[in-house]
Amino acid sequence: MLSDDAVIARLNAEYVPVTVNITDAGWPDDSPALAPWTWGYDAWPFSKLGFVNALVCDPSGRLPYAWAGSGMKAEFETSANYHPDIFLKFLDRADAHRALVNGIHESAIPVEERRKLIRAMLASEFGTSEDRVEWFIRKRMREDVLD
Repeated sequence: MLSDDAVIARLNAEYVPVTVNITDAGWPDDSPALAPWTWGYDAWPFSKLGFVNALVCDPSGRLPYAWAGSGMKAEFETSANYHPDIFLKFLDRADAHRALVNGIHESAIPVEERRKLIRAMLASEFGTSEDRVEWFIRKRMREDVLD
């Protein structure tokens, strides 16, 4: 992935790429956006054999905007982790979600409605229900990550 010139150029121009090596440093305490991956790592024993994921989160590390999908070998044909053209679409999705969240935050919509809209975006991105996202945020993150 990081040998593709278009991906490298886009990452360098529009993002602040960060590597989190949990093997050496553990999970960062100040990044609620990583909570789904922390949970997945703890829930699936095979994760401890090694895994790589790509995600885009907000600048504060509180909210994930987009996930490149599983890096599992079984998903080689469809995962953005292995295909530059799909990875660029993942970045497009992250940009669209960032714009959506920024627009929601800048609006006069009441707080609860804003949170509902952001939960809907997260549910769509992660292929799960809004109820599941709401539960996960309450249990693993904090509701204020949506603000």
